[in-house]
Amino acid sequence: MDEQGLQKQRFRLHYKKMETSQESSLRLCSLLEREYRTNASGIFRQVTSLAAYYPIRGEANLLPFLEKWLEDGHILLLPCFDESSGQYSLAEVGGLDDQWLIPGKCGIPEPRATCPRHRPPFRESPQLWLVPGLAFDLHGVRLGRGGGWYDRLLNQAQTRKVGVCPAERLASDLPVAEHDIRMDFLLSENGIIPTPSS
Repeated sequence: MDEQGLQKQRFRLHYKKMETSQESSLRLCSLLEREYRTNASGIFRQVTSLAAYYPIRGEANLLPFLEKWLEDGHILLLPCFDESSGQYSLAEVGGLDDQWLIPGKCGIPEPRATCPRHRPPFRESPQLWLVPGLAFDLHGVRLGRGGGWYDRLLNQAQTRKVGVCPAERLASDLPVAEHDIRMDFLLSENGIIPTPSS
């Protein structure tokens, strides 16, 4: 492993120890909903399709916001593993319960096979991505869990990407590799921050 890989590994070990509190997740949902209703920063401008994630340990739980998004009749896409390609793609869900989701490849709930699939490249839909990460830096660099799955999925995204994490996981600088995908905005309890990529 090269020096950059070792640095990333050290950061991962540090950030994996951190939990995201329920209070923090609720504040993030509240900020997202306010932004969605007022469009103060413009990230929800003309957005009717949203790619998001089902939270795992340590990630911000945005499910309350996503349920409201669905209640308003919008399109929600979640990652799902595509056995034929060996990669993740997206699928449209109409809910967040077991009618729509089953345990996926990594044990994370993902859309059932009957849900409409959206395969890369993602040019126009989804119009906005809410992206999990162990940490993000102020340049929009995302620190993932190390498998590269999300980076390969995001590599096909041609619309706005918002990195979501608690404020304590916003770093000034993280190691970055050529394949790392940068976020256009960052969302923490402190608000929405545009990055140099936006």
